[in-house]
Amino acid sequence: MTDIVAYADDCGTHKDARFCLLLGYLASPEEWALFRRDWQEALRAARVPEFHAKIFFPRRFKRASHDNPFTDWSEVKAAQFLDSLLGLIDRYRLWPIGGAASVPDFLQLGLRERRLLTGAQLRVRTEVGRTGLSVVRERFISSGAPDRPYFLCLQSLMTEAIYFSKPVRDAHIDFWLDRQGSLEGRIRDTYREIISLGNFSNVGSLGDLAFADSQSSPELQAADLYAYVWNRYLHKNTNSELRRAFAALTKKRTNIGVVGKAFYEKVLAAGRKEREQRSIGDSLV
Repeated sequence: MTDIVAYADDCGTHKDARFCLLLGYLASPEEWALFRRDWQEALRAARVPEFHAKIFFPRRFKRASHDNPFTDWSEVKAAQFLDSLLGLIDRYRLWPIGGAASVPDFLQLGLRERRLLTGAQLRVRTEVGRTGLSVVRERFISSGAPDRPYFLCLQSLMTEAIYFSKPVRDAHIDFWLDRQGSLEGRIRDTYREIISLGNFSNVGSLGDLAFADSQSSPELQAADLYAYVWNRYLHKNTNSELRRAFAALTKKRTNIGVVGKAFYEKVLAAGRKEREQRSIGDSLV
């Protein structure tokens, strides 16, 4: 099988965020190796250990410290450095993937609906009740993640990785995400639960999901830049520097999918219909 690797980072997981995002890039291991070499060279030339968008872009409003090497940079130096990173993303064959979810719309749903949307599995059984009539009984056999729209974005990332890798024959996609601390186990479990639901046209192409530290993974630094800029754009909190970065990062793909109330209702309705049909089929057996 042909290997394809996706690297993605999240934004908007903090309290009061209006959107949660999980965005990144898809490429072959060979393309990633060339990209990694040149990104690391750009960092060495600038004498910085790594790139973090949340440190770089607000640098003018931060006190100088060893944790933020960008605070004393001139605007010319910062612009040249940013342009070098944006140029690398544009130069290499990295395809943007991922999506965003409306957090308020998600949180307005009931607990049961949020569990179903985030990968929980529901066992549906048709039994004969005391009256002799068929009774449909439902029971959750996995929890989902009802308090974290992040997992909706994970499904978008998986869906788009499959879709955009279709031109590659026998593609096998592995995912690398930024470190998530205690959530990593839950993310791995949900990834497996989503796959087991069988909602993807080519489940066999989905490979492993793992986590890495961004300092040692330039691929995640590029994903961080992409996610951060889109996050600021969706929250309507930009400046001239961010707008310039946004224009460069959207040359390959002008939009991302942003799901909200209408999408949630459509998915839930489709799930209800499928369970109803399954229960009818069971009652006829």
